Amino acid sequence: MTDSQSILLNLTNNHNKKATNNYFGGIYCNSGRGPSFGDCDLLTLSPLLGKDNFRSNVNGDGFGIEGKVGEINPLTGDVIIKLDGHLPHSRSTALEIEVWHIEK
Repeated sequence: MTDSQSILLNLTNNHNKKATNNYFGGIYCNSGRGPSFGDCDLLTLSPLLGKDNFRSNVNGDGFGIEGKVGEINPLTGDVIIKLDGHLPHSRSTALEIEVWHIEK
């Protein structure tokens, strides 16, 4: 384990969230998706940044974004929904996403 800390930021609604568990708090990418943060606390789906392909799960192990179905996701500002086979999450269409890795 390192002493670094992952943080998700939404500068539009002035919300930031530190990782509650650094094991799940990192950045993950693969060819079928864009970047994913934490335990799918925030992820982009293919096609990258397409309609409703920006998703944020709530109450995950990585960042622990708080929320319940019908409430507003504090990170994305979208309503939290629950679809069959999925964790409670919000979906939106991102205009852009920035990925930073800062080393001490």
